[in-house]
Amino acid sequence: MTVRSAVLALLALLLAACSATGTRSPAPGTAPLLAMAESRHYLEPLRRQRHEAAVLAAQAMLGAYAERGDADSCEGASCADDHIETLRELAVAYSQLGLHRMSFAVYQAVLAQRPDEATSYEDVAAEQMFLGRDEDAARNYERALELSRESHAPTLGLAATFSLLTDDLARARARFESCVRLGKPARTVQYCAIGLAVVKTRGGNDSLLLAVTPASSWPGPLLAHLRGEIDEAALAKRIASGEPDMQREHLSEALYHLGESHLARGDRAQALRCFRANQALRVEAFFETEASARRIRQLGGADDPEPAPVPAQHAPIG
Repeated sequence: MTVRSAVLALLALLLAACSATGTRSPAPGTAPLLAMAESRHYLEPLRRQRHEAAVLAAQAMLGAYAERGDADSCEGASCADDHIETLRELAVAYSQLGLHRMSFAVYQAVLAQRPDEATSYEDVAAEQMFLGRDEDAARNYERALELSRESHAPTLGLAATFSLLTDDLARARARFESCVRLGKPARTVQYCAIGLAVVKTRGGNDSLLLAVTPASSWPGPLLAHLRGEIDEAALAKRIASGEPDMQREHLSEALYHLGESHLARGDRAQALRCFRANQALRVEAFFETEASARRIRQLGGADDPEPAPVPAQHAPIG
């Protein structure tokens, strides 16, 4: 068994030990997504433990490479690729734990070894965005676009999302449209179509492209909701029917977009409720989490009274 296989087997055991707990049904009320957030804030799977397990596994793998040496572990380019992939796994785990400075440092090490790959710049840019270093992030997204020749939908989508976050609506719209025109991968195109909807919600020009048909799988239901094809209750039902490990992420995305919709209608209070509920879910390394935090600051919500304390019988566990 190779070093990588052995450590991956260890990771599988660690992840199994951090098994998911059950979730309660959403509380009744007129705001289904907010009710769902309240029911899943405290009784979600132990995600932090899983990310910590991923960190331990990646560190063990890197240590094994260093101890045994390339010649004993694997050969040539394959070994180098495995090493880079392990570094990226470690950086992702750090980012999902909210340790963005550590993630940034690891991604910088990857960039030093893979300076000709667009992904290397995308990853560094994302962590710079989470750290509030928007000017540096913008330069690295531009470099990623240059390397991909603007023909890679995921790169276009990430760069467009960053432009949206920094309120450059014209550039965001142009890049989301370029992403949609590429037509694949399908899931990325769905997210780019959602991006176009958000640009319009936030006051940008509407896209003249033919509308993308919402997919049956996520994020299709979110796209359908933004277009008014399904209501909030139906969207909440679709989220609840998904894989338990993905419910928190999907809910985080939906709450941010619901907040933007309330804000566009001039309902600051309800928008802040959605953005705060997004923050309470603590889904790290997501655009929607960062966007919600920035919206709260822009709206002056950071100066508002704190929400009601957590009930004693529902202590946060994940």
